[in-house]
Amino acid sequence: MESEANSGSERTKAFDLDRTIALSDGIFAFALTLLVLSISVPQAADGGSSSELWTALKSRESELISYLISFAVIGSFWIRHHKFCGTLKAIDGPFLVINLFYLATIAFIPYPAQLLGDFGDSTAFAVLCVGNLDFDHCLVRARGVLDARRAGHYRSERR
Repeated sequence: MESEANSGSERTKAFDLDRTIALSDGIFAFALTLLVLSISVPQAADGGSSSELWTALKSRESELISYLISFAVIGSFWIRHHKFCGTLKAIDGPFLVINLFYLATIAFIPYPAQLLGDFGDSTAFAVLCVGNLDFDHCLVRARGVLDARRAGHYRSERR
C-alpha cells in the first residue's frame, strides 16, 4: 500500500514538473512570437516596384536587427532553461515562484526590444534592457541557491 502512495506521489511530482516545463516553453514561444510582431510592415503604393520595397525594408533595419539580437538572447535563455529543467526530477513551491518571476523577465524582453528597434539610441532602452537582464540573472542565481539546498530534486544523472 505504501509503494502505491509513493508511486502516486512520484506521478504527481512528474506531472507538476511536466506542467511547469510546458508553461515555461509556452512563455518562451510567446515572447519569441511577440518579437516578430513588433516589426512594422512597410507601406508601399499599390504596384510599387521592387526597389521601393527594398528601400522601405531598409528603413526597418533597426527593427530587424533588434529582432535578431532579441531572438538570440531569448533563444539562449531557453536553451539554458531547457538544460536546467532536464536535470530536475521534482519541483516545489519556492521553485515555482522563482520560475514565474524568471518567466516574467522573459516575457518582458520584447518590450525593450521594440524600444531598441524604434529608438535605438535611447537610454530608456538601456535601462529597461539591462535592468531586466540583471533581474533575470538574480533569479537564476536564487534558483541555483535554492536547488543547492534540495539536492534530492535532481535526477541521478545530471545532463
